Amino acid sequence: MQSNQDKLETSNRLLSGFKEIEKWHPHKMLAHLILLGSFLVLIFLLITFTIESIAYHDFLIKIKLPKFFIMATIVIMVSGLLKNDILYLYNQDDIESIRKKFFEKFLFGTVFLLFQFVGWLELVFQGLTFKNNVVGTYLFLITGYHMIHVLAGLVYVTFFLYRTKDIQVDPVSKLLYFTSPYERIKLEIFRTFWNFIGVSWVFLFIWLVFLI
Repeated sequence: MQSNQDKLETSNRLLSGFKEIEKWHPHKMLAHLILLGSFLVLIFLLITFTIESIAYHDFLIKIKLPKFFIMATIVIMVSGLLKNDILYLYNQDDIESIRKKFFEKFLFGTVFLLFQFVGWLELVFQGLTFKNNVVGTYLFLITGYHMIHVLAGLVYVTFFLYRTKDIQVDPVSKLLYFTSPYERIKLEIFRTFWNFIGVSWVFLFIWLVFLI
């Protein structure tokens, strides 16, 4: 049983957390809500797939998880393990290093998509397509849903690299960039989004390992 003092401390921590959230920029709040919604959609698809797969158990046990899905998981985990210090670099006004970090994300994201596409080909070679049965439909739908998020991330990375190209050589643009609080907020949103991509794929992959 919690004492009144413990309950009071818990309530104070919750209130402190809510007050901190209230300070968030509206775009940051919106981004977190969108990611939460995306994760709930992913959970719904996985649960529905699990339920539907019961009727196709005999077919499902013949399917092998694509090796390139495993390789894609390794790629995205390595990307997540690398130091993600773009906010620190922003505080240091180091646009060159920030661009290197974004280019690094671009490379890992591109390799991940390539591996996922080859993984789809592995499924096709096993007789699975989007239309031929429920198992194929859900596998392509769920992994494709995640792929859309990766593509969205790569589009933003490409836009960022293009947009910040001149900041390296233009002192005025550099000053304006590093004195804008909103630029930091955009980096915070991107960091959260990229972490979401990695965590959601690992979660999805583990679910599929136990299911297939």
